[in-house]
Amino acid sequence: ATGLPKGRWFLQWTEGVSGKRQVRGQLLDRDLAAAGDALRLSPESANSGQGVVWAEGDRVISMFLVSTGKTHELWAQSLSCR
Repeated sequence: ATGLPKGRWFLQWTEGVSGKRQVRGQLLDRDLAAAGDALRLSPESANSGQGVVWAEGDRVISMFLVSTGKTHELWAQSLSCR
């Protein structure tokens, strides 16, 4: 999780079964209630996880690993949380 202006938060997690995990994220308001729908951040068909988030103002960078067979790639998503 990372803090945002106006008391808001961005929460990131990994969910799914082994070999089919996805990275998801959710904007939370100052009362920690969901502010909108959860987002799928990783590719739908890829096995992903081990994420971390970083914020600067209203911008969030989500970074996570995507399995490419025997190795992993570092992927990132940039989000505007206004």
